[in-house]
Amino acid sequence: EPLVISDKNQMRKWSRSMRSQGNLIAFVPTMGYLHEGHLSLITEAHKHANVVAVSIYVNPGQFSPTEDLSTYPSDFQGDIRKLMSVPGGVDVVFHPKNLYDYGDNDDDGVVVENGGGDGVVSCIERSGLGH
Repeated sequence: EPLVISDKNQMRKWSRSMRSQGNLIAFVPTMGYLHEGHLSLITEAHKHANVVAVSIYVNPGQFSPTEDLSTYPSDFQGDIRKLMSVPGGVDVVFHPKNLYDYGDNDDDGVVVENGGGDGVVSCIERSGLGH
């Protein structure tokens, strides 16, 4: 069974450790509910790296107010079984609950400026809060 990491700082530490040992990491980002397309990407990843990492993360920011995040399909244990069925498996699954959680304050790290009524809006991430 692959290692499952849910904390982004632990994931960074794991990744740095693997790379410092000379490993090449292939990363396959997913939103979970894996299918053959995902599994074929993992198979291909094994051809290019000796360590394979998969993320399973549904970003709430990808859903508009009219889309229902709560109905997005999810089967984490089924996904783990599918990952284990791939020849070579995966080394780690990054499964954060909320990747962009900045704490209890309302500061989300984004500055939004209205362009003076001309219909142009500019959004800029504050330094150190990017991804």
